[in-house]
Amino acid sequence: TPSEVASMYSMGGSDIDEIIFRVMNKNAPSGFENVKNSVKLPPQRNLLEEQENIALLRKYHMSLQNISISEDMKKLIIQQSKKGKNKWDSA
Repeated sequence: TPSEVASMYSMGGSDIDEIIFRVMNKNAPSGFENVKNSVKLPPQRNLLEEQENIALLRKYHMSLQNISISEDMKKLIIQQSKKGKNKWDSA
């Protein structure tokens, strides 16, 4: 009887077709497992190297903030901007 077969395989059910289907597909991966196996893992990240790169970027940024322009260069830039002509524009 279907109930005897169901109890043999430790599952519930009164329909023999459903019980057979469950027994046959017991080891088949579920839809979730198929999706989980198809997802690619991102490459491993070297956190120490990333931290070093961030430190170098911060050091570079701080050095950019400390750039100073000489007074002669400031005067030249102001004169060029008043003339409306950029030194790097072609004539």
